[in-house]
Amino acid sequence: MNATRPPRRLAVVVVALLLVCAGLAATGDATAQTAPPETDNSVVRIALADDGSARWTVQIRTRLDSRERVDQYAAFRRGFERDPGRYLGPFRSRIRGVVAGASNATGREMRATEFGATVGIQEVPRRWGVVTYEFTWTNFARPANGTLVVGDAFEGGFFIAANDTLQIAAPSGYAFETVAPVPDTREDGVVAWTGREDFADGR
Repeated sequence: MNATRPPRRLAVVVVALLLVCAGLAATGDATAQTAPPETDNSVVRIALADDGSARWTVQIRTRLDSRERVDQYAAFRRGFERDPGRYLGPFRSRIRGVVAGASNATGREMRATEFGATVGIQEVPRRWGVVTYEFTWTNFARPANGTLVVGDAFEGGFFIAANDTLQIAAPSGYAFETVAPVPDTREDGVVAWTGREDFADGR
C-alpha cells in the first residue's frame, strides 16, 4: 500500500455474526463411540478480504485440567484423526445451509467453500484441547461506496456466550470506520468481543 494514500474504510455497522459454533462444538455422529468433549469456550475469527469474501476460523476449546478430561480428549482426538470427515461433514452441511439462507435474505450470491478441520492441543497460557474448523464465505461483506459492510446477512438477534470470543480482521489497506456494538478490543486491524455479548437484530 502507498504510504501517502489514506487507508480504505471498513464499515462494520452490523455485526450479528454467525456463531453456530456453539452447536458445532459437538458436531459429529451422535452414535459414534468417541463422544466429542465438553466445550469450555470458542474463538471465531473472520478474516475479511477486499473482495468481500471472508475466511472463517472456528476454534472449539476444551480445558484439559484433570486426568479424566485429558483421557477423554485423547480418545476423542484419536477418533477424529482416524475419520475427520465424521465431524467435518455435518459442519459443512450446517454452514452451507446458513450461507444459503443468508444469500436468500440479502439477494446476494454466496457460497461456502474450502472447508477444513483439525484437532490438536494448545499449551499456552494453559492446556486446551482445540478443534479447528475453517471455511471461506464468498460475498460475505457488502461493498458500499468504497467501504465493506459486514452484518447484513444476519437477522433475528444473536449473542456470544460467556468467555467466547468473536474477532473480525480487516483486509490489508483497510481501517475500521464504524463498529457497533463497541468492541472490547480494537488494535492492529482487528476488533474483538468477549462474551457474554448480546447483539440486537441486524447488529
